[in-house]
Amino acid sequence: MTNLRPSLIAALALCACSGGSTQPTRIATALAFQVQPANATAGVPIAPSVQVRAVDSTGATATSFTGNVTVAFGANPGSGTLSGTTTVKAVSGVATFSTITVDSAATGYTLAASSSGLAGATSGTFNIVPGPSNAALIAGNNQPGLVGFAVNDRPAVRVTDVHGTPIVGLSVTFAVASGGGSATGTATVTNANGVAQIGSWTLGGSAGVNTLSATIVGPAFPGNPAIFTDTAYTAGFPITIMPFGPGLTTAQSAFTAAVSKWRQIVYRPLSSVSLASVGAGACYPGTPALSGSTTGVVIYGSVQTIDGAGGILAEAGPCVSRTTNGLAAVGVVIFDSADIGGLISNGSLNGVVLHEMAHILGFGTAWGPPSGTVFANCLQLPSNPPGTLQDTYFSCPKARAEFDSVGGGSYTGGNVVPVENCATSPYVYPACSTGTVNGHWREVAFGNELMVGFLPANPKLSVVTAAVLADLGYVVNYAGTDTYTHTFSERAPGGASVVVPLGDDTWRGPRYLVGPDGALRSVPR
Repeated sequence: MTNLRPSLIAALALCACSGGSTQPTRIATALAFQVQPANATAGVPIAPSVQVRAVDSTGATATSFTGNVTVAFGANPGSGTLSGTTTVKAVSGVATFSTITVDSAATGYTLAASSSGLAGATSGTFNIVPGPSNAALIAGNNQPGLVGFAVNDRPAVRVTDVHGTPIVGLSVTFAVASGGGSATGTATVTNANGVAQIGSWTLGGSAGVNTLSATIVGPAFPGNPAIFTDTAYTAGFPITIMPFGPGLTTAQSAFTAAVSKWRQIVYRPLSSVSLASVGAGACYPGTPALSGSTTGVVIYGSVQTIDGAGGILAEAGPCVSRTTNGLAAVGVVIFDSADIGGLISNGSLNGVVLHEMAHILGFGTAWGPPSGTVFANCLQLPSNPPGTLQDTYFSCPKARAEFDSVGGGSYTGGNVVPVENCATSPYVYPACSTGTVNGHWREVAFGNELMVGFLPANPKLSVVTAAVLADLGYVVNYAGTDTYTHTFSERAPGGASVVVPLGDDTWRGPRYLVGPDGALRSVPR
């Protein structure tokens, strides 16, 4: 035997020892779930992420494996759809599935993992519970409002699952997010239609953007919280009273109160029109010439002799209207000198002035034939007492919706919204005639609403009347109206105390249209 030096022997021994510590390459033969799928919410990614590893014959992870691994349903008790990335390339022998979702709630799902050339694996069971996948803003978003008042449309969200099916019983919390203001009825639950709606949202006291959040209690998902964005405006609809002739000073406080009330309801300016062509006497004998322009309405007001005591107390209507939408730029209101003292003494003047201004703004005078130049087509089946008497009604959608909101669902008298047709005693011809029919709410249905043709005690300017103006094209604030609810059924006459029979109060003087150029064009009434 050849003799080896001791140093060489030591080196060979060291080499043999190092070679004995090298790990063998593990060959993947099968798959195994490293992180089992956990219970999850429908449409929400399963968390923690599902992981599948490649293993060798001993069950150890084959870290050299970098092939594709695919997961699919093993058991599918809910006939669900598996979404997300379902095929993943392994890294160091492990495939991680971080985006997979199941869209249908059920218990006992399993996943099956597969990869070419390897034995597959099946996960343990897991459950999917119902969950929202969408919170849609269905009311109250992107609307204007008057500073310091509640918005017209109460914000509402509709929560559905991935199939579009409403989810019932979810807790939803509303909260003011910016702009100041306040909210009521903020803790809500989704109803049978998946809808949750706030009680009210009052905008802040300064003009600008206001936001409101609606947070669905439960797992995070896109669209939660939902954010409503509305804009607050200051009152910007000018109403200018232009007195002429003697005696209007006796009604000045009533005009001031009526202007303030209407500017809380109609609050956004209209298109600007020039008044330079409105000459002296254009609307009524003695009316002064106008100049400048308006984005609101100028109202000529006077106390004149009309027909003596007890007849027509007042009459009002538009004189100059915009060509763009038919809304008044100039109006006229005349009080009978023989009756105004009585209106003051019995406390009715404020209500009468408020009522007559509504006619100038278009209530009963711009909502359809036979009320003059027609831009809206809201009046249906007009009546003609004492001859043709029909079930006259207002058909445009905003007023119809608000009629229902204050109790109109119980109305049993026929078409809605019921307009005066002079067909029910004692509201018949001749007391109820040309200036009352087709231009007021039906007294026997509406009772003490301000805009019936026979002014009752304690009249209320209801949201239904404000909604008429919205149907005609004004931007209105429903919260500026009076509290008014009613049982709308065709009641027996005399259910409300009539203080003032307004009579023929729709003014039918000259009528013009004014365009952007300021030129007046006479039109028939």
